[in-house]
Amino acid sequence: MNDLTGQVFTRLTVLGRTSPRNNQAYWRCQCSCGTVCEASGQMLRDGRHKSCGCLKRERIIEQSTSHGHKTRTGTTPTYNSWMNAKRRTTNPEHKRWKDWGGRGITMCERWLTFENFLADMGEKPPGMTLERRDNDGNYEPGNCLWASYADQAKNKRNTKLTPEVIAQIRDMAKPGVTIKSISAELGLNRHTVAKALF
Repeated sequence: MNDLTGQVFTRLTVLGRTSPRNNQAYWRCQCSCGTVCEASGQMLRDGRHKSCGCLKRERIIEQSTSHGHKTRTGTTPTYNSWMNAKRRTTNPEHKRWKDWGGRGITMCERWLTFENFLADMGEKPPGMTLERRDNDGNYEPGNCLWASYADQAKNKRNTKLTPEVIAQIRDMAKPGVTIKSISAELGLNRHTVAKALF
């Protein structure tokens, strides 16, 4: 039997083995939301057990939501900002996990529900992005605001080409947007912007 202790399966981190059931090994796990649960090793490895149940509940809420920010035709910028922040802080499989959740940044329990986030932050103003006042702090009321890309770039851990700065540059690099305009918006020289893009 393989020891799964310490391994991460989507939102579940294996804490240790527990009593077997039906001739299967079972493991005690902690979900990224904080809940402790048990799961069979087979279901963890197969990807059938991904969370304590919170992931399924969130999907049901999202599918039946009436806030108008997620419809069959797409999602709004406000919803996208919330969802991106949530995924970076709760999903270890996210490609940017190491820069957020991986370094201890979380989203408060209240904001795991979009309606609460919307009530606290309001809709995303045009040209703004979700910013944390304390770059080492969490996504939670009192530490977040809507800020321009330039303001957010100034609040990075540094203004060099960190993964966060590269992501910001690439997010702005849309058809018709020049390197010159991106560098002016973020306060970076053109050479730095070009390096991030190419």
